[in-house]
Amino acid sequence: MEGDIHGVRIEPRVLNFFHTVPGKIYTLTINVKNVSEKGCSIRYYGPENTKNFHLKVKNPEEPVAPGLCVPASVEYNATEEAEMTDRLVLTIDDEILEVPIFTYLSCPHLELPRDVDFGTVIADSKVITKEISLINSGAKAGEFKITYNGQKHISFTPSVGSIPPNSMQIIKVEFVTKIPGKLEETLIVEMEGVEPKELTIHGNVCNPLIEILSLKDEQPIKCISFGNTYYGTDCTECALLFNNSPATLSFVAMIDESAPGQEMGIDMTSTTTGALAEEDGYNSRHGSINALTSLITTIPNQGVLQPYQKIPIFFRFSPRWNKAQVGWKSKVIPPPRKDFALFVRFEMSGSSKGFSEITVVKKKGHFSTTGKFAEVALTATALPVLLDISPSDSLDFGECPVGESVDTLCTIRNESFLLPAIFQFRRIAHFSARPLNGKISPGQTQDVVFSFVPKQVGTFKPLMLLDVLGQTADTYNPSLTNLEVISTLSTRVSGHSNPVTVVPKPRFNPGLTPYITNEVGMYVETTFADVDSKVPRNALAGSTRVHLHRIYRPKSLDIEDKKVKVAFPNDRPHSVRPSERNQIFRTPFTYMDRYNYVDPDYALTDDEILTRRSHRSYYVEHLHLIQDLKKERRRKREYKLTANQTDIGLQPAAGLLPRPLKLKEIKSASPSLPPPNEEWRLLSTQELAVAEKEAMSKPVQEGLNAVPTTDKEKADCKKWLSPQNLHQIVVGPPTIEFGKVCMRSVSQKELNIINNLLDYILVEATIDSRELRQSSPLSQVVPPRSRAVIPIIFESNTKGNFQRSVTYTINGFHKNHVTVMAEVVCVGLELSTENLVLMPTLGLPADAGFRGVITLHNRLNYPAEFTWSPDIGERGTAFSIRPATGTVNTNSSLDCEVVWHPSYLAPQDGSFMLIVHGGEPLKLQCLAEMGPTSVSFVEQRIAFGSVPVNLTTTKSAFLQNTGVNHGYFQVLDPNPFPGLTVTPVHGVIPVGGVTELFVSLTPDTVLKFDAHIQIAIKGSRTVDLRMGGIVESPSVDMSVVKFFQLWWCYCGCKSSISFKMFNKGNTRCKLEFDLTRYKDFSLSFPGFQTTEDRNYQIMNPGMSTITILPLQTIKGELSFLPLQVAAYDFLMPVIINHMSAPTPSATPSPPTTMPSVKKTFHQPISSQPAVGDSP
Repeated sequence: MEGDIHGVRIEPRVLNFFHTVPGKIYTLTINVKNVSEKGCSIRYYGPENTKNFHLKVKNPEEPVAPGLCVPASVEYNATEEAEMTDRLVLTIDDEILEVPIFTYLSCPHLELPRDVDFGTVIADSKVITKEISLINSGAKAGEFKITYNGQKHISFTPSVGSIPPNSMQIIKVEFVTKIPGKLEETLIVEMEGVEPKELTIHGNVCNPLIEILSLKDEQPIKCISFGNTYYGTDCTECALLFNNSPATLSFVAMIDESAPGQEMGIDMTSTTTGALAEEDGYNSRHGSINALTSLITTIPNQGVLQPYQKIPIFFRFSPRWNKAQVGWKSKVIPPPRKDFALFVRFEMSGSSKGFSEITVVKKKGHFSTTGKFAEVALTATALPVLLDISPSDSLDFGECPVGESVDTLCTIRNESFLLPAIFQFRRIAHFSARPLNGKISPGQTQDVVFSFVPKQVGTFKPLMLLDVLGQTADTYNPSLTNLEVISTLSTRVSGHSNPVTVVPKPRFNPGLTPYITNEVGMYVETTFADVDSKVPRNALAGSTRVHLHRIYRPKSLDIEDKKVKVAFPNDRPHSVRPSERNQIFRTPFTYMDRYNYVDPDYALTDDEILTRRSHRSYYVEHLHLIQDLKKERRRKREYKLTANQTDIGLQPAAGLLPRPLKLKEIKSASPSLPPPNEEWRLLSTQELAVAEKEAMSKPVQEGLNAVPTTDKEKADCKKWLSPQNLHQIVVGPPTIEFGKVCMRSVSQKELNIINNLLDYILVEATIDSRELRQSSPLSQVVPPRSRAVIPIIFESNTKGNFQRSVTYTINGFHKNHVTVMAEVVCVGLELSTENLVLMPTLGLPADAGFRGVITLHNRLNYPAEFTWSPDIGERGTAFSIRPATGTVNTNSSLDCEVVWHPSYLAPQDGSFMLIVHGGEPLKLQCLAEMGPTSVSFVEQRIAFGSVPVNLTTTKSAFLQNTGVNHGYFQVLDPNPFPGLTVTPVHGVIPVGGVTELFVSLTPDTVLKFDAHIQIAIKGSRTVDLRMGGIVESPSVDMSVVKFFQLWWCYCGCKSSISFKMFNKGNTRCKLEFDLTRYKDFSLSFPGFQTTEDRNYQIMNPGMSTITILPLQTIKGELSFLPLQVAAYDFLMPVIINHMSAPTPSATPSPPTTMPSVKKTFHQPISSQPAVGDSP
């Protein structure tokens, strides 16, 4: 057996202690079997690490027989959390073998499938789900995390979590079939303590493709040409409709009226101007062609295709011309030639954004959109029937007796040079044509003989109708056509056959007849004009005298006499019969009128006729007279009403309205013929878009029923809808994109339902996700031609991508879906920029600083609270921002103003942390850029001149700014030498302004100085200021030579001594007199003390001060006002420029107990004694 060595078999070959935990003991057993044919010696030797490993075995003393084994056990004591290695030694006779020992800490162990295969699916934006199992076969729970960085719509639920030991976690892999193409994505599955593993996702997403193939070679076709055809005919072309996808599809044929390159019936052979003019006015004046939905059709126009199924599809072109109704004087002209280039597309039913939002993208010979349809172009030309009958379309055959015929030759010309014409004459009475039917080639003629064969008497003016025949489609079989009348030409024919009165020939009785008959014969009413030729002599046999047989008549007969009829002798009985009174019968012998008898019992006599006629005329004249009188009276009344002097401001014929017609006077137009292809009528994108727009303009129907309630609703909501009906119901958008949604926030979108049908529909949505459980109502009965919405409410507590399919059902039969997608994120804000640069703004004052605006955008659906936190470094910060805290509402923005407070020492950079409560912080870097400036001193040097020692002398220096930006300065060394101070140390010089610097000198030593100071300008060069002067010691004298002698004075009285003081130096001096110990004495310098001196004297009782200008003399007065008896002899301390004289010898103490206060300057600046010293 494989693995046997030296005649023994070791099981196992390696000792692995898995999932060890400190503090526990683990045991493994090992067996060594003798598989050789002879005995052998087998012995075990323990591991080197006897602290953690212990071997338990009983080594045999004798050789082990074949087939027997020697067992042993190894114990592992896990004293620490570490992995160890060792070995177990075996001796087989003289051979040494080692069995490795390994220990492993307790850790999870991840097992998962290598790939997930979604197979071949169609791109219908549906969420498909696969489940995989993550198995932790280890002894320790493990935290897992699934990471995917691709661009496909793939999500995992859950994507993070913990799997207990020896457990399994079901992971849902969700994929949105939205983008067609190959799916080959790799994701990383991580688990703590385990190396990351890869999971591959396979799939193929294809477009639900419909193709139109040629019937001959089954190749895709782009255009179908019908060629030329007459108005009234039907042209049919056949193709194949192919479902080139693995899914069952419902299709609907539509006319795309918004496709580019479409031609809606223009004459391509005419000029552009003529075509535009004809398009503008021809159709409205003379007629119009039938609507596009009946002009073009497909059979079938809707249906269901199984995967990879091919069905025949028939395209039919049926042009019809509808004449305009413009009155009885309109001229009938043939319809114009019209060329068509139309587009028919086969679109799949499903959820859509609407008919008004379709965008077309051409791809690989077919057109695809978000609605996914195939499109084919149809070209055809509709031609009029142009037959002309010459020489005229009106034939007059004149008079023709009955039984005879009249012929005329005409020519029929086919003026169409593209199509032949098949004609046939209709049969009518008395008229005929030869040949009765035939076919005329394009541009050729045909001779036709028209005949008038009257069969009866009368005038005949019928229309000879010439029918033009064409091929029309069969109603039941689209592949068959029938020959039917498509056009009729009328020829007006006329002819008359007048009645000819045939007077029967007289038939006289031959020979002599018996007297009892007394007859002449039949039809013997003969005029005298015909008596010689037609009357035999024996007709006069009634007379016995011969001379009577000779007819007497005048020599000349006029026209009236020729019409007189002959009264034969033998027709005496006819004289008493009723006859026409206007006929005259005269005897042939005497030419006298025959006697006629009128029976008054049966007829009116001549007198009675005249009497009756006069009686009737009397009443007729009387009635006419009464009517004329009434009309005259009416005219007079109307004239009196209107013919007056009152003017009511009416204009003739102004405001006249036509007489309203009554219902019986309104004649309806003759009903038009139904349009062709009504059973296979196509939908139109323009009509659907108009209907959708009309429905969208209406307010959303609210308070709709969740279930049908009325009988009408119940009947409509049970109907099975065809694909064409379903296509007229818009449910969308197909993808409800919430975008970025904050956790624990509520966001709402609307699922629009537009019902373009004339029936009620029931729409029910199904929600299977807890994130969408707040959506309500989910069932609505939508009325006809209206719009409704289903609110989709989304709320999630889990961060990550969300994608689900929401299934909806129409009328309980037709299912479809929409996809809901969202990205759940934390609350967050966006900065308009992360690096804000502040620039100086011209026109702002210097204290306004540098200002800028940072905009906070909240593009999420939840208000975001924020707080700005400045980053204060070692140099601090000179930036501020307002508002420092606040809230940015949903889908809004907030401007925060950042201000840099400029100074020379202010740092030009800084940063802020934007702390979003519940979100990620953001950092804003701020930088202030100084503009160019020009700063200089008005005077480059300050001359101090003579300066007093220990007194402060202040001079001013002026910095001027001649630039366009504010300047910021700093004095580099504000104390160039002791006693000299420059203030302020830093500041600002405004644009066009001046800033004053104060240079104060308080010297404590007599000296001569010449110094300079440097002023640094921020962002510009350094400027210098020079200064110089001499420090002099004070020199003051008094008019009192030695002392003040006041002598004596009564208590309560006042004694004064005046004196003068002289400043002999070139600098001012300040003297301070200390009389705080001597309250009875006081000094005053009327008119010479400044406000400062007086304030000092008020604030310090007993002290007096005076400032003497150079070379100035002032007057003073020492007053003594004792309050008790006492004698005084003391030295009055005098301090000049804050320096006191040397301390004199002690003097008697005054009676007052107040201490003496003196200010002593220990560094005198002059060797002269102070004023007021005792001799």
